[in-house]
Amino acid sequence: MQETQQIFFDPEVKQLIDSFSYCFGVKITLYSPLVEEWLVGAFLKSSDYCTLLQKGLHYRPRCLAQDKLMCERCKRLGKLTVYRCHGGLNEAVMPIERDGMTIGYAMLGQFRTLEHAPAQLLGEWTSSGLEEKDFISAYMARPYFEEETLSRMLHLFTMLINFVSSSSYVKLWQPQLVEKVIQYLDEHMQEPSNLTVVARAVDRSESAVSHAIKQKFGVSFKQLATVRKIQRFESLLNKNPLLQINEASLLVGFPDQLYFSRVYRKFRNCTPSQYIKTLHSKELNGELLSFG
Repeated sequence: MQETQQIFFDPEVKQLIDSFSYCFGVKITLYSPLVEEWLVGAFLKSSDYCTLLQKGLHYRPRCLAQDKLMCERCKRLGKLTVYRCHGGLNEAVMPIERDGMTIGYAMLGQFRTLEHAPAQLLGEWTSSGLEEKDFISAYMARPYFEEETLSRMLHLFTMLINFVSSSSYVKLWQPQLVEKVIQYLDEHMQEPSNLTVVARAVDRSESAVSHAIKQKFGVSFKQLATVRKIQRFESLLNKNPLLQINEASLLVGFPDQLYFSRVYRKFRNCTPSQYIKTLHSKELNGELLSFG
């Protein structure tokens, strides 16, 4: 089971990476282990090049795919990785580590090591009917580093990230047993809720799981699992009013609509159809259980 971990950054971290950005004209972005943006540094005007390229040549999907690939590579190598992106600029990424575990990634970009715009990319730009001067102007606005300066900047970047990750500026939260159970239930919403399967997934005994849930919420495992499914069912209908009851109930693991209606009525004191009628008024009766 993929555990969710949360990272809490001291506000000072943002100031540190922004100060680095202003000194070198680059941007630092911190990513989660799933390569989702956690903290984005200062957006400098010279970053317009990437926006221009993504709009003009629709490079956004390629850029995101490359970001993920390079994060995986730096984790595998266990060190800073420098590469040239699809836009002809250089970027660097390194794993953020704590207690021997990769808890995220730090990416530095984008800067030039070429004195002139890449001819092949420029040709692709102009062949799309776009102005050559716009491309060259935006590309040349990115900071240029010669080998010695680049080496020193990357060294400072590595020291900064290592300092931040090993200090009290970063706090790592790992989910406790009940949070792990809820996470598993939410990630396997279309499957039947089985205590044996869930206990095995969180590497605890069935009695330990049941006791933890009872102690925190005062309900059984089955009740908790059912409420999570009902909450997801209601959320689906709120987001998509055109969704049919049988479609939504199937998405939360109830292929039998009649059985789901009985279960729903037991917990909500109304039928799914009656709930749909109250979506706009928000006057649903019998809100018995609610878990975060």
